[in-house]
Amino acid sequence: MTRPSAAPVILLKLALPACALFFVLAPLIPDEALIARDPASGAYMMIHRSHGLRIPFHLLWGSLGWERIPLGMRLAAALTVAGLALWPARACPLPSPLPPRRAPSRREKLLLALGALAAAPLFWLLRVDPAINRQFGDAPALMPQIRDALHVFPSEVLTMHLFNTIGNLIELLSGDPWPELTIALAVCGTGAVFVWACGWLALTWGRGRAQKLHLFAGIAMTGATLQFFNYVETTFLVLAALALFFAAATGLLLAGDLPARRRRLLGGYGALSLAILAHGGGVVLLPATLLLILSLEPARAGLARLRSLLDPWAVAGFVLIVLLPWYLLVARPFLLAGNFGNMGGGADDFNFVPWDIAAAREVSRHVYYAMISWWHLLDIGSGLLIAAPLAPVFLICAAWMLRGARLDRPDRELLAIAATAALSAASIPLLWDFDFGGWGDWNILATYLFPLNVFAWLALLTASERRSETRQAFAPALLIQILFALGIALQFY
Repeated sequence: MTRPSAAPVILLKLALPACALFFVLAPLIPDEALIARDPASGAYMMIHRSHGLRIPFHLLWGSLGWERIPLGMRLAAALTVAGLALWPARACPLPSPLPPRRAPSRREKLLLALGALAAAPLFWLLRVDPAINRQFGDAPALMPQIRDALHVFPSEVLTMHLFNTIGNLIELLSGDPWPELTIALAVCGTGAVFVWACGWLALTWGRGRAQKLHLFAGIAMTGATLQFFNYVETTFLVLAALALFFAAATGLLLAGDLPARRRRLLGGYGALSLAILAHGGGVVLLPATLLLILSLEPARAGLARLRSLLDPWAVAGFVLIVLLPWYLLVARPFLLAGNFGNMGGGADDFNFVPWDIAAAREVSRHVYYAMISWWHLLDIGSGLLIAAPLAPVFLICAAWMLRGARLDRPDRELLAIAATAALSAASIPLLWDFDFGGWGDWNILATYLFPLNVFAWLALLTASERRSETRQAFAPALLIQILFALGIALQFY
């Protein structure tokens, strides 16, 4: 029997102190070196970070909040990460076979429900500064729209209907519009659903208390969650839908019989429908939903699994839960009437990052870089700092450690579903042209990088069940995620 390679464990141990060092040094780089310059004129490149606000395009905007942390505190945090990561660890015996996963106990369900309910007021108490919120993305336009119950767009129809329904109900009961309460109930309340979904995924999938805690913290404690701190934008609902989809997927894969799996599939459809109606980008879940359907009957293999697509529950559920609401709420009132809202690219006609920046900027000043450029890569990189900073390292290490491993069917299929969701969702950060740049539309970047972070944590936790040395990395990895999330969070307080 060959001894497993130590290389992935070493890579993981070195990557975490390297991230901590970057956290210390990035604020020391002069801003002049990180502000993009127009390739033609040499002048500073200006971006519209929100309606009416033009500022210089900072190429490392995802780290700017770190400047508010004193150097001594950054050094102390970095040394803590390095100490936890580099402390000598020894392999410990792992149980064989692995203990089975089990349904959450009544006590765990109760604690999860109470924790989710407590999250909503916590999000409100720690809410971002509304004045600063208005300096990002569509917030200055959304706030009066929410106040006056206006402007439902086909690309985010359910999100605006949620705001408007809550606002109209509050006005009916109180006699006056109360936009602050409308936003709080919609955004912070959705945050409670997000916390519940992340917790349910951790409780159903994790083996043992430690793994459950690491999985929950790993997927929930990133900059993406900042959206639930009363941040006014249009992606908070789709972020909760993405978490609900993963929770439904684990339920289906662990269900014991076909009727139970069919019921869980309907839950997955509900999350898919919610995602599509909440934000147009929610369509990225369609490929992962296809894999979810193919997992209905695990006894089938190869082409025989395609018969699951004709399962009466699968077909009827998709029509009733996904297609019918989309037709009633989007197609009929908007698309068939010729109203495509801002689906054509928002402020300009560019849906995707152009290949030719010179030609594009003659048409629109909301285009800031070409598809193949360092600026584009750095813009996406700041999104990664916020939402999935360790995903590349985690996935490399997990793939290395799982080479040739025989995974159980639920493990294998959940990783396939998560990988598909991560890849399709990442197409939005990689391809979409953000009118306000990645900085102004950071919430879109963070939302559609959320599946990548989920996939990375699932993969590393699965690998850790075969290489116990990797478990030492979990605590410093969580600390890195929290520190990197401060890069955007501290810009809002």
